[in-house]
Amino acid sequence: MSVRLQAALAGVVVLASACPSNDCFIGDQSKDPEIGLVYRSSDGVMHELSAGGQVPLILPPQGGKVMFIGVRAKNIDGCPVTLTASLRDQCTNNLVALEERPVTLEATGDGWLTPKVPTALENYSNLPACPRASIDRDINNEPYELTIKVEDKTGRKGSVKMMVTPACMDSAERDQCECECAAEYRQGQTCNGEHPDSGVPPGTCPTDGGMIGGDR
Repeated sequence: MSVRLQAALAGVVVLASACPSNDCFIGDQSKDPEIGLVYRSSDGVMHELSAGGQVPLILPPQGGKVMFIGVRAKNIDGCPVTLTASLRDQCTNNLVALEERPVTLEATGDGWLTPKVPTALENYSNLPACPRASIDRDINNEPYELTIKVEDKTGRKGSVKMMVTPACMDSAERDQCECECAAEYRQGQTCNGEHPDSGVPPGTCPTDGGMIGGDR
């Protein structure tokens, strides 16, 4: 083998070893993806989310009130995944909010992937909750159906659906949040510390008074 060919092959080896791997798979390829939910609070801390739990409504840079929803996952490639989040009113089956974005997950050392840089916003769904036009119930402190779907670059998919309760939890923004997240609020309305009342008892549907998530 010539000296020139040896040098060329050596260069290929060095170049290949310098290229970063895009494989961020964690788990078992033979199993379906497992998905759990997390959310980011206003102080930048990531928390696990369970069925029926509260999710803080937070003022984002773009305005309004959003829920920062993320995933913890395994048996999937996290670099990146497409995260689709939706919020639905079980009383009417109307879609209240929908958002889709690519997010990057990283290994946590316990066999799971979670949002990369969990204090940042870009690796969570910024699901817009308030204000919303043409809703029949308040958003704040009311149960809604949250659906999260993830798909990695190889087409592996997973999803979670659960009831959650969006809530105005930031004391500095609570009055404005409660006003903007009321069913009677209209875009551009001045709140002045007042919270419009929809007249619907908490946790019930306005059409028949049935409890949300129960037999109606």
